[in-house]
Amino acid sequence: MQTAIVFLSKDIFFWPVVKSAAQEVNSQLVIISRQDDPKLASVDNQVVSTCLIDLAAVEVATLPSLVTGMRSGFPNTRILAFGSHVHEARLACAMESGCDLVLSRGQFSADPVKYLQTNHPDISNETLSGGL
Repeated sequence: MQTAIVFLSKDIFFWPVVKSAAQEVNSQLVIISRQDDPKLASVDNQVVSTCLIDLAAVEVATLPSLVTGMRSGFPNTRILAFGSHVHEARLACAMESGCDLVLSRGQFSADPVKYLQTNHPDISNETLSGGL
């Protein structure tokens, strides 16, 4: 069974990068631009392996409820977030909100396939938070 990755982003220029990485890990990519996107209704929550959040697309104040909503909607998924390294408060809020992994945009962009693999050993904040 093919897995799916839900990607919350408004950056249409970055979508192809993530789409290519998703294909490399044999996952379907579902791109949404907001938390209540109608596309989510057609996604089988049992096949979603990863929810990926572009922090530039989300208001900091809504991050906790976004992560909570993703956890309840996709209980078997990892939640990854990435954002600009200069927005330290936004990155910290993503960690505090319960994302499984928070990366700078540069870290994620350097090897998106690595971070979208569900079995990669380096997918914890413990091993990567020093790089933010």
